[in-house]
Amino acid sequence: MNAVILQVPDQPAGTQGTGRLSSWLWLMFGLGCIWLFMFVVVPAFNDLPMVKPIIDFNEQHDIKATALFYSDTEETSEAQNYLKNSKDFLW
Repeated sequence: MNAVILQVPDQPAGTQGTGRLSSWLWLMFGLGCIWLFMFVVVPAFNDLPMVKPIIDFNEQHDIKATALFYSDTEETSEAQNYLKNSKDFLW
């Protein structure tokens, strides 16, 4: 079987840094997109008609919606006890 060898010509003088510059520009563009998403797009969701009542309810009842589990609220502890007791009763 014959192998084909491709030779890549050397880059012209003065163009060796453009690949690195392009990489940095893409990195800055990506970081800018992340920043835009975090501080412009996501906060805009707070004003949607479906989301605004939920946020207002959480603020009114002092619910920390950023927590993974609502371990500091009474409603959650009651729900956990109910589920645990019903599981023990059924099994």
